Amino acid sequence: MVRPMLVAWRHLRVQVAAFDKAIRAMARTSAAARLLMSVPGIGMLSALAYVSTVEDPSRFSRSRSVAPISGLRHVNTNRAKSIEAAEYRGVATSLLER
Repeated sequence: MVRPMLVAWRHLRVQVAAFDKAIRAMARTSAAARLLMSVPGIGMLSALAYVSTVEDPSRFSRSRSVAPISGLRHVNTNRAKSIEAAEYRGVATSLLER
């Protein structure tokens, strides 16, 4: 009973390692992802999620226009600017999880 579970667990570890290697390769080849990863707290997954969501930055007239697409919205509270998660949890989830 335990042996099949161990075999499945080992197989899962091999698959996770392969996916991790592929994600690292994608992050290394993307200049935008590398730039985002230079920001403290932004890792490979967050950078790749943001890059794949935005795709072509030139389609946005202002940086503020990216927030609704990425699942974040801009909120002014007592003249202080903050960002909170919107209902769409795409990139927002990966950025806000810690």
